[in-house]
Amino acid sequence: MKYVDSIPVYSQSYLRELGIESGLGKLNNNTKTPYDIITERIVALIESSDELVWRKTWETKESGDPLLPMNFKSKENYRGANLFWLGMFMKANNLRNPYFLTFNQITELKGSLRKGSKSIPVVFYTKNLYRNTTNGRTITAEKFKTLSNAEASNYEPSFTMQYYNVFSAIDIDGIEFPNFAPYVKPEKLQIESCEEILKNAPNMPPVGYGGDQAYYQYPTDIIQMPKLESFGKEQEFYSTLYHEMVHATGSPNRLDREEKKKRKAWGDSFYAYEELIAELGASYLCGQAGILYFTLDNSAAYLKSWKKGVVNELKNDPKFFFRAAADAQKGADYILNLLPKEIYEKYQKVTIEGKPRLKTDIDQSENKAFIMSKAKAKLKLLALKF
Repeated sequence: MKYVDSIPVYSQSYLRELGIESGLGKLNNNTKTPYDIITERIVALIESSDELVWRKTWETKESGDPLLPMNFKSKENYRGANLFWLGMFMKANNLRNPYFLTFNQITELKGSLRKGSKSIPVVFYTKNLYRNTTNGRTITAEKFKTLSNAEASNYEPSFTMQYYNVFSAIDIDGIEFPNFAPYVKPEKLQIESCEEILKNAPNMPPVGYGGDQAYYQYPTDIIQMPKLESFGKEQEFYSTLYHEMVHATGSPNRLDREEKKKRKAWGDSFYAYEELIAELGASYLCGQAGILYFTLDNSAAYLKSWKKGVVNELKNDPKFFFRAAADAQKGADYILNLLPKEIYEKYQKVTIEGKPRLKTDIDQSENKAFIMSKAKAKLKLLALKF
């Protein structure tokens, strides 16, 4: 399947398979755009929660695979904005079953919706328009078919975002869904999975250890982390390190996020945007590793400040979340070595004297005792910088 900014582009045949081309479950006609509809729901979730709504306890299947939101019929995981948005919905509603279906799919599988069930919008692109590469004007697919070959050569497919509704398995009767009992990967396997991600991550900056702050330093391309024993749990260490690694994917010698060039000051819109990317990207990596998130108990001031900045940006720009989600997915994919080979070939390593050791190089004898209390470490780690 083709993706544009981590949002799927559906063919007409796939739309028919989803049961949303016509009839029951058809596409919604609404004066609001898909950006508006989903952004409004995300804002409501964030404002009504006392925690970060994507810091889900990612339980796993016994195979070790994360319980990522998935269409039950296609068995395909959602990606990008849909993945993070449905993940937030699962977290907010304490759902352990990751499956979703359209109304038509429910009917086709001889299921039924429970009374009072609420739908959740999912976005996608269709190639139902064509854009003139000279003047930017768009025409319908029907009009495009009437053009001569010479005229048609001036046009290219133009993707249009649309949305349809899905329903959670928890609201569906008559369909037998797998019963996922709470399962937490054994801690030893969690840490092994975390280390495997670090080991295989390409083109990552060196990591220095010491002090009580975690940050990615953009000009010198280096990550700074407190030592492992500074954290209450090893999983917290990896979650924080993944956050900084996602920041690092935005550097000019990796994915070169344009917003880096627009940075003005701490706390500006770029900061909110980049922090959202790092938070979402880290959540995805933690899901892949099968580790639990641990709520930052002493983060009230940070959360209040963070929520204000991000909510303001979401309200001012309905596309804010979608862009951040796309960059978060791409950043996580970069770290997991899933992007096209040519992207990694662009990497130009920055030479830094006295390269620090990676976590995997640390002598285990250094990890015997905490150097500060859990509460103090967590509080100071909230001053994330990049």
